[in-house]
Amino acid sequence: MKSQEGLTLMELLVVIAIMAILIGIVALSLGGVIGNATTVAQAAELENLQTAIETYNTMNVAVEGWPAITSGCYHPDADPVYQGDGCFGEDFPCFAIYVPNQAPKWGYAWDDEGANLRRVDGCGAQPPSPPVGQPIQ
Repeated sequence: MKSQEGLTLMELLVVIAIMAILIGIVALSLGGVIGNATTVAQAAELENLQTAIETYNTMNVAVEGWPAITSGCYHPDADPVYQGDGCFGEDFPCFAIYVPNQAPKWGYAWDDEGANLRRVDGCGAQPPSPPVGQPIQ
């Protein structure tokens, strides 16, 4: 008589169930990583813009006598994306010359001289902003 080797149907179903549970656990743990990455990216982008404002105020306004930053708003989904006085008639704020080549991914508003830089979810009526690094819901 030949001996048969292999898994029975019940053993195979148990293995598949264990694999499904493990895949589910891994998928749930990755969800927190993605949410945390967004928060970190938002905080880094806000910090880059704040540095651009400070650099412009130091190098261009104080040293070169360029125009001061006026209040404005930028949002990638708005039309136009920038609202405020442009830099020498252009459609962007003067401090944008110090922003890296990629346009900001999220919306921001600021007051005169670049004060009170904050994340916004649209230009126009400004809702209260969350603390730095916290995503807008």
